[in-house]
Amino acid sequence: MNEEIDWGKWKKTSAPFMKVLGQYQLRMAIKLCKGPRVLDVGCGDGIITNGLGKHFDEIVGIDESGIQIDYARKNFKHARFIQTSFEGFDDKGGLFDSAISIEVLEHVNDPISFLKGMKALVKKDGYVVIMVPNALALNRRVGELMGIVKDCRMTPHDIEVGHRRMYDLDSLRNDIERSGLEVKDMGGFLLKPLSNTQMQWFLDKGIWENESSKQKLLDAFYEVGKKLPEYSTTLYAQCVIK
Repeated sequence: MNEEIDWGKWKKTSAPFMKVLGQYQLRMAIKLCKGPRVLDVGCGDGIITNGLGKHFDEIVGIDESGIQIDYARKNFKHARFIQTSFEGFDDKGGLFDSAISIEVLEHVNDPISFLKGMKALVKKDGYVVIMVPNALALNRRVGELMGIVKDCRMTPHDIEVGHRRMYDLDSLRNDIERSGLEVKDMGGFLLKPLSNTQMQWFLDKGIWENESSKQKLLDAFYEVGKKLPEYSTTLYAQCVIK
C-alpha cells in the first residue's frame, strides 16, 4: 500500500458522490461474496465492511491506517477491524470463504503479488473479489473529448490520490490471470456520465419530485452500467479458488 497518501482525506464519507458509489459497491459485493467468513482488504473507514457484516456471519476488515481503523471501530459494530499491513496480516481463524478488495489494486506496488496474497487467504471453492475504477468509464472518456484531461487512462487526479495504474477490462483480466486466479465472473456496474463533483451537484440541486425518483435514476444508472461494462464506473472480477 502507499503510505504517503492521506487516506482519511479520500474516505467515502467526504469525497463528492463517493457515498453513493459506496452503496452500489456494497450491493454488488453482497452478490459476489459468499460466507460465512469474509475478509475486506483495505477496508478504509469500514462503511462497506460493516454493510457486509449485516449479511455474513463473520466479517474482518484490515487496513494500514490507524485513523481509518479507529473510525471504523468507533462507528460500526457488524465487523471486526484490525490495523495491519496486508503483508503482515495473520488471522488465527483460518482461511476465509471470500476475500474482497475494493479500490485497492490500483494503488499497490505489485498487483500480482497482492492478488497471490489474496488467493492464499481463501479456502478451496471460495472467492476472491476485486473492484477497481474503470480507466475508460463514460465520464472519463467525455472529459478527454472535452479537453479537460489529456488521457482518461491516467488523470492528474489519479496521480494525486496515489493510483499507480488504472484498469480496463482487458488489463484487469490480464493481471488476475497472471496471478494464477481463475475468473468466474467479470463485468462492471454504474454508468456515470459526469464527474463525481458534477454528479453530486446534480443530485443536490436537480429538480426532483421526491427522493424516490432520484433513487430510481441512480438504480437505472447502476443497471445500465452492468449492461455496458466497458463504459461503467467500476469494474469487478469474481475469482474462484480451485
